[in-house]
Amino acid sequence: MISVVFPDGLNWFYERLARSLEDELRRLGVSATAIPAHELAVSPPGPGACVLLVSAAECAASADRTSQREAFLTAVRCFDRRVLINYDSLHAHWFFEQLKLGPGLFTEIFDIAVKPQAGAVYAGLPYRWIPEALWLLGANQKRPKWTAGRAFPWAIVGHVNENRAALVSALIRSEEPHGFVYLPPLKAYGQNSGLDEERLGKVLENSDFYIWNSHHRHPYHEGVRAIQAVAAGAAPAKIEPLYADRFSEIPWVYPSLEAMDEAKRRSGPGGLHRVALAFLEQFPPLGVSVRTALAA
Repeated sequence: MISVVFPDGLNWFYERLARSLEDELRRLGVSATAIPAHELAVSPPGPGACVLLVSAAECAASADRTSQREAFLTAVRCFDRRVLINYDSLHAHWFFEQLKLGPGLFTEIFDIAVKPQAGAVYAGLPYRWIPEALWLLGANQKRPKWTAGRAFPWAIVGHVNENRAALVSALIRSEEPHGFVYLPPLKAYGQNSGLDEERLGKVLENSDFYIWNSHHRHPYHEGVRAIQAVAAGAAPAKIEPLYADRFSEIPWVYPSLEAMDEAKRRSGPGGLHRVALAFLEQFPPLGVSVRTALAA
């Protein structure tokens, strides 16, 4: 049995990822169940069990809200294999918060990303790259496509910082000014930060482009954003002035807005969406990659 543990009540995509992994692994004949972190303490594993911890630091934080943090960490150590599912930069403090949970807590790292961030070992642990496939689409959903006549020429959504505010300013000056902007502070109004999946999906279904830049200054391609855009029929566009050369194989990473504009003039949002979709479709389904990594 594989337990896919996720933090509940924080970022919606962690639970969505866990549920998708549960579904894909089961369809592959692998026994798997998704479980919220705070419930893990009352569900002890059986012999030889494996746990996939989707953002372990946030799992601990969500368990702490019901005073079950220590019980959660104790339960994790009962598993023979304790896999950290990383969905963030390996170089930012968010990743190192995982390691602070305790020495020897993890047996390996599975890193979901559009390209590998490390070699065979990272932070003293075996490292395996899991290509970020288009997991937001269900098994029976239609192949997404861009459609003309969308309300917004572009959308930008993310936690506010100086660089993102500057990007919005540049977009308004250089592009069509009537885009969609949502840049809340972290943990806006004491609730979940950002838009939930349904609301963000509606925004992107009405946007030609989903544009973003990094929250920090590390060479990293943020997870979820590109697949959200493509699933909604929008063209993804990351503006990366510092490290665009490191992501040259990814078709939607641009060193500047001017470079994005040139691509838009050549191919239009529909053409750029098709290129992005084809890029993501080259990767196997997430469940297949995880099953392969578990068997390695």
